[in-house]
Amino acid sequence: MGLAMIKIKTVLSNLDLFFSSIFLFLMSFLVLLQIYMRYVTGGSLAWSEELVSWSFLYMAWFGVSAVYMDEGHISVGYSGSKPWSKLLLSRLSLLIQAVFYVLIIYYAFTYINKPYILRQKSVVLSLLIWYLYIPVIASCFYSLCRIIAKIFKKEIISEAV
Repeated sequence: MGLAMIKIKTVLSNLDLFFSSIFLFLMSFLVLLQIYMRYVTGGSLAWSEELVSWSFLYMAWFGVSAVYMDEGHISVGYSGSKPWSKLLLSRLSLLIQAVFYVLIIYYAFTYINKPYILRQKSVVLSLLIWYLYIPVIASCFYSLCRIIAKIFKKEIISEAV
Protein backbone atom coordinates (compact mmCIF):
# COMPACT_ATOMS: atom_id res chain seq x y z
CA MET A 1 0.00 0.00 0.00
CA GLY A 2 2.86 2.39 0.76
CA LEU A 3 4.42 1.89 -2.67
CA ALA A 4 1.10 2.60 -4.39
CA MET A 5 0.72 5.87 -2.46
CA ILE A 6 4.24 6.92 -3.44
CA LYS A 7 3.45 6.23 -7.10
CA ILE A 8 0.20 8.20 -6.90
CA LYS A 9 2.00 11.11 -5.23
CA THR A 10 4.71 11.04 -7.91
CA VAL A 11 2.14 11.05 -10.70
CA LEU A 12 0.14 13.88 -9.16
CA SER A 13 3.21 15.97 -8.44
CA ASN A 14 4.35 15.69 -12.07
CA LEU A 15 0.96 15.97 -13.75
CA ASP A 16 1.29 19.65 -14.66
CA LEU A 17 4.81 19.09 -15.97
CA PHE A 18 3.51 16.19 -18.08
CA PHE A 19 0.71 18.27 -19.60
CA SER A 20 3.04 21.19 -20.25
CA SER A 21 5.49 18.86 -22.02
CA ILE A 22 2.74 17.27 -24.12
CA PHE A 23 1.52 20.66 -25.32
CA LEU A 24 5.08 21.81 -26.04
CA PHE A 25 5.64 18.68 -28.13
CA LEU A 26 2.31 19.16 -29.94
CA MET A 27 3.11 22.79 -30.63
CA SER A 28 6.58 21.97 -31.99
CA PHE A 29 5.24 19.13 -34.13
CA LEU A 30 2.52 21.31 -35.65
CA VAL A 31 4.94 24.13 -36.45
CA LEU A 32 7.32 21.70 -38.17
CA LEU A 33 4.39 20.13 -40.03
CA GLN A 34 3.25 23.56 -41.18
CA ILE A 35 6.78 24.38 -42.41
CA TYR A 36 6.86 21.10 -44.32
CA MET A 37 3.44 21.71 -45.85
CA ARG A 38 4.25 25.26 -46.97
CA TYR A 39 7.73 24.75 -48.39
CA VAL A 40 7.66 21.15 -49.63
CA THR A 41 4.10 20.56 -50.77
CA GLY A 42 3.20 24.18 -51.49
CA GLY A 43 -0.02 23.86 -49.47
CA SER A 44 -0.97 25.08 -46.06
CA LEU A 45 -2.92 23.77 -43.10
CA ALA A 46 -5.57 26.24 -42.00
CA TRP A 47 -6.16 24.65 -38.60
CA SER A 48 -2.56 24.23 -37.42
CA GLU A 49 -1.95 27.88 -36.53
CA GLU A 50 -4.99 28.04 -34.28
CA LEU A 51 -4.13 24.72 -32.63
CA VAL A 52 -0.56 25.96 -32.03
CA SER A 53 -1.96 29.05 -30.30
CA TRP A 54 -4.22 26.93 -28.10
CA SER A 55 -1.33 24.56 -27.32
CA PHE A 56 0.86 27.51 -26.35
CA LEU A 57 -1.79 28.77 -23.96
CA TYR A 58 -2.22 25.35 -22.36
CA MET A 59 1.56 24.84 -22.14
CA ALA A 60 2.12 28.21 -20.50
CA TRP A 61 -0.60 27.82 -17.88
CA PHE A 62 0.37 24.28 -16.94
CA GLY A 63 3.99 25.48 -16.84
CA VAL A 64 3.04 28.09 -14.23
CA SER A 65 2.13 25.43 -11.71
CA ALA A 66 5.02 23.15 -12.76
CA VAL A 67 7.53 25.86 -11.83
CA TYR A 68 6.34 25.72 -8.21
CA MET A 69 8.05 22.34 -7.84
CA ASP A 70 11.52 23.83 -8.28
CA GLU A 71 10.62 27.25 -6.88
CA GLY A 72 11.56 28.77 -10.21
CA HIS A 73 9.38 31.86 -9.98
CA ILE A 74 10.92 35.26 -9.49
CA SER A 75 11.56 35.85 -5.81
CA VAL A 76 13.05 38.49 -3.59
CA GLY A 77 15.46 37.43 -0.91
CA TYR A 78 15.14 38.72 2.61
CA SER A 79 17.83 38.73 5.23
CA GLY A 80 16.16 39.80 8.41
CA SER A 81 17.81 39.71 11.78
CA LYS A 82 15.03 37.71 13.41
CA PRO A 83 14.24 34.14 12.30
CA TRP A 84 10.55 34.61 12.89
CA SER A 85 10.49 37.55 10.46
CA LYS A 86 11.63 35.30 7.62
CA LEU A 87 8.87 32.83 8.49
CA LEU A 88 6.31 35.61 8.71
CA LEU A 89 7.30 37.14 5.36
CA SER A 90 7.39 33.77 3.59
CA ARG A 91 3.93 32.90 4.91
CA LEU A 92 2.63 36.35 3.99
CA SER A 93 4.02 35.98 0.47
CA LEU A 94 2.40 32.56 0.10
CA LEU A 95 -0.89 33.93 1.43
CA ILE A 96 -0.86 36.79 -1.10
CA GLN A 97 -0.15 34.32 -3.90
CA ALA A 98 -3.00 32.09 -2.71
CA VAL A 99 -5.43 35.04 -2.69
CA PHE A 100 -4.26 35.96 -6.20
CA TYR A 101 -4.94 32.45 -7.51
CA VAL A 102 -8.35 32.32 -5.82
CA LEU A 103 -9.25 35.61 -7.51
CA ILE A 104 -8.12 34.32 -10.91
CA ILE A 105 -10.23 31.18 -10.47
CA TYR A 106 -13.23 33.24 -9.41
CA TYR A 107 -12.98 35.66 -12.34
CA ALA A 108 -12.35 32.84 -14.83
CA PHE A 109 -15.52 31.09 -13.67
CA THR A 110 -17.42 34.38 -13.77
CA TYR A 111 -16.23 35.08 -17.29
CA ILE A 112 -16.93 31.55 -18.56
CA ASN A 113 -20.53 31.74 -17.32
CA LYS A 114 -21.34 34.75 -19.48
CA PRO A 115 -23.81 33.71 -22.20
CA TYR A 116 -21.75 34.99 -25.12
CA ILE A 117 -18.66 33.06 -23.95
CA LEU A 118 -20.61 29.82 -23.57
CA ARG A 119 -21.85 30.06 -27.19
CA GLN A 120 -18.78 31.52 -28.89
CA LYS A 121 -16.63 29.22 -31.05
CA SER A 122 -13.13 29.54 -32.49
CA VAL A 123 -12.85 30.56 -36.12
CA VAL A 124 -11.15 27.61 -37.77
CA LEU A 125 -11.58 24.63 -35.45
CA SER A 126 -15.05 25.60 -34.18
CA LEU A 127 -14.04 24.69 -30.63
CA LEU A 128 -15.93 26.36 -27.82
CA ILE A 129 -13.98 29.36 -26.54
CA TRP A 130 -14.58 28.46 -22.90
CA TYR A 131 -12.19 25.51 -23.44
CA LEU A 132 -9.43 28.12 -23.35
CA TYR A 133 -10.21 28.77 -19.69
CA ILE A 134 -9.76 25.16 -18.60
CA PRO A 135 -5.95 25.45 -18.20
CA VAL A 136 -6.31 28.76 -16.37
CA ILE A 137 -8.59 27.24 -13.76
CA ALA A 138 -6.72 23.93 -13.55
CA SER A 139 -3.31 25.58 -13.27
CA CYS A 140 -4.43 28.10 -10.67
CA PHE A 141 -6.10 25.36 -8.63
CA TYR A 142 -3.00 23.17 -8.86
CA SER A 143 -0.75 26.12 -7.92
CA LEU A 144 -3.06 26.86 -5.01
CA CYS A 145 -2.69 23.26 -3.81
CA ARG A 146 1.09 23.60 -4.04
CA ILE A 147 1.00 26.86 -2.05
CA ILE A 148 -1.13 25.26 0.67
CA ALA A 149 1.32 22.36 0.82
CA LYS A 150 4.22 24.82 1.13
CA ILE A 151 2.49 26.69 3.94
CA PHE A 152 2.22 23.52 6.00
CA LYS A 153 5.60 22.11 5.00
CA LYS A 154 7.88 21.52 7.97
CA GLU A 155 11.09 22.67 6.24
CA ILE A 156 9.84 26.27 6.13
CA ILE A 157 9.34 26.22 9.88
CA SER A 158 12.69 24.59 10.57
CA GLU A 159 14.54 27.05 8.27
CA ALA A 160 13.17 30.04 10.16
CA VAL A 161 13.84 28.69 13.64
